[in-house]
Amino acid sequence: MEDDDDFETWKVCWEVARLFHVKRDMTFSYAVQCIGCGKKAFPWSATHRSELITLAVKCSAGHLDWIKTSLTDVCARCNQDFVLKLVKREQICPDDGCRRLLLVDEGVMIERLARKPALAAIFLSLLERHKTFDCLIHGDMVQISQAPRLSAATECNHEANICPKGLQETLEKAISEGRLQDVRCPDAECKAKYAVRDIRSIVSKESFAGYNRKLSLRNMSKDPNFRWCRSVVNGRSCENGQIIPNTKRELEWECVVCKSRNCFDCFPNMCPRHEKLRQDDLENRRKIQETTKKCPRRGCARLIERNKGCAHMTCLEATSEIRRDR
Repeated sequence: MEDDDDFETWKVCWEVARLFHVKRDMTFSYAVQCIGCGKKAFPWSATHRSELITLAVKCSAGHLDWIKTSLTDVCARCNQDFVLKLVKREQICPDDGCRRLLLVDEGVMIERLARKPALAAIFLSLLERHKTFDCLIHGDMVQISQAPRLSAATECNHEANICPKGLQETLEKAISEGRLQDVRCPDAECKAKYAVRDIRSIVSKESFAGYNRKLSLRNMSKDPNFRWCRSVVNGRSCENGQIIPNTKRELEWECVVCKSRNCFDCFPNMCPRHEKLRQDDLENRRKIQETTKKCPRRGCARLIERNKGCAHMTCLEATSEIRRDR
């Protein structure tokens, strides 16, 4: 059944293509670039040409303007299903570096098919039926009308290929993880940077505020007096940073967000003074572990240290008894 539908669609497309065939002014006898496959080949006919390419085919980036003044046509092989590929959104723009689809100018089609209203209705319904794409993130089919609306400042080299929800999820995850370099087109072959107004329209207000904040901090970090806060609150890094004025070249500075004290010289690595303090702290912890035991009474857990005498010890808090050699 699917093959029958494709054949019926092909017949409609072929009938439409024939309406654009016109006679050449002179016999054409040399090879040109085929607009369908991009190869250099002889046109599909030496005595006729198709006005479809120059009148009713367009690239959304305007790359086909040069065709109107050129002798470019399609080869005999591509001529068989060129219109079918246009309808099914399978024909790529031949311009170098462009991955956009060649689209049918529906206004021109309506004008050319004015004397064949039944054919026009069928052909336009075919165009409407195929105005879909598969989402790059979720893999589901999406209507073109539901695609994210991006401004001209975002220079993607392809048609819409991701649904609004998938694009929002991808960008918000990159923002939350601090990967600002990934706040761009998710298409691996594109990676175009999004304009700020497009980012604002795609992500939530909270994510956009976080994006602006992290972008500002990244720009501020280029200042030699900028320092990141190294504190950890409730298991999470503070993630704040600030510029310490030259007039306050003190040993420590206070984070304006979490109010923690930070060492100015601990950047990018820990300074010698704090490294020594860290080593001393580790040594103290090791010593405590070697010379103390926790009180065995439930709910106490005080550390008991034996510094002299026999192995029998008593917790002064819980009056529990313990032997140090056990």
